[in-house]
Amino acid sequence: ALSLTTSASSAANSNVLTFTSTTGVYVGYGVYGVGIETGSTVLAVTSTTVTMSMASSRAAPRWVVRAGCFMGAASGRA
Repeated sequence: ALSLTTSASSAANSNVLTFTSTTGVYVGYGVYGVGIETGSTVLAVTSTTVTMSMASSRAAPRWVVRAGCFMGAASGRA
């Protein structure tokens, strides 16, 4: 699993998180953190953003999130 801290505030009901770098994050990974809905996965990744499959349930000035591969994820990454 990978642990990242956001580099910008995130609004409630947003599904995009901003980071300094998203190296090591892949489509299909699970996303975990306070205010992130259970079962959220990574839909898209750029060099600095992650788009989640579900919107956050609250706003946060900074988030520490964990991203990791579910067993059998379509990405095939472990």
